[in-house]
Amino acid sequence: MTRDYHLGEYSTDHQVNVRVHAVEVSITDLKFDVGQVMDRVDKLDGRMDKLESSMVEMKAEMSEMKAEISGVKGEMSGMKGEMTGMKADIATMKGMLELLVAARS
Repeated sequence: MTRDYHLGEYSTDHQVNVRVHAVEVSITDLKFDVGQVMDRVDKLDGRMDKLESSMVEMKAEMSEMKAEISGVKGEMSGMKGEMTGMKADIATMKGMLELLVAARS
């Protein structure tokens, strides 16, 4: 439907073309904006991968540290057992010395 006005007004087809062009420009702008957002998402995804990798490494290090701590606890427990044995030996020696001192008197 074309209406040409001789008083300097635009035809209906021209107005539709202008609107279509405006919509096309808006779509192009949106595509650009979506592209920028996708770039940012890709960057964030890369950062998340790095963080996840770091977390895995930290968990592995913590597991190693826990194993070392368990080993140290085991050694300390063994040392406590040895000290208990030494205390018993000292008590036995003390008792023997007391008997010797008593026998001399």
